[in-house]
Amino acid sequence: MSTSVAPQLAPAQRRTLGAIVIVGVLVLTALAVLGIIVERQARTPLVTVGQAAPEWQLPLASGGTTTLSAQRGKIVVLAFVPAMNCASCRQQLTTLQAALPELTMRGAVVFAISTDLSSVQRAFARQLSLSFGLLSEAPIAGFHPVASAYGLYHRADGNNGPVTTNAIVIIDGVGTVRAVALQPNAPIERERILVLAGMAQP
Repeated sequence: MSTSVAPQLAPAQRRTLGAIVIVGVLVLTALAVLGIIVERQARTPLVTVGQAAPEWQLPLASGGTTTLSAQRGKIVVLAFVPAMNCASCRQQLTTLQAALPELTMRGAVVFAISTDLSSVQRAFARQLSLSFGLLSEAPIAGFHPVASAYGLYHRADGNNGPVTTNAIVIIDGVGTVRAVALQPNAPIERERILVLAGMAQP
């Protein structure tokens, strides 16, 4: 029985490979830092009631992708959360789940956006028994086009993380923003979500 032995690299080859790895890490670090700087300086204004909601196309944790334009004719309840693994975010997601039966009964569609990978979102969806759509924005600094377009990253009223506030944006059937609510570091309550969506009296 013969066995194969992986060829050993010569010292010069090991040094070259090591240098390539170091340069690669430095380049990736520089790109991440540049992304953070650009994104922080952009500070896109917060969307306002009456404006056309910025279009998006994002992967669903359940598989495939979806877009805002694919929801035409429906009220869209769009929740932005900093990450699945933060206390106020989990509270926001479970509060949204509690409001889901009434929202869907009235013809609304519900999505939550976070910067987690889809695999992470699926794990938390199972843990929290979430049944609405989870959309994954790229978990890399400088690559958050959707929430950046909605003005929800690096807000002055938030912390220093890439995503700094819980937010609910209500979009009507023709793609117009109808309500916006921000609540840094705390969930937006079920009753308020229903009021924002026009499904309960204030």
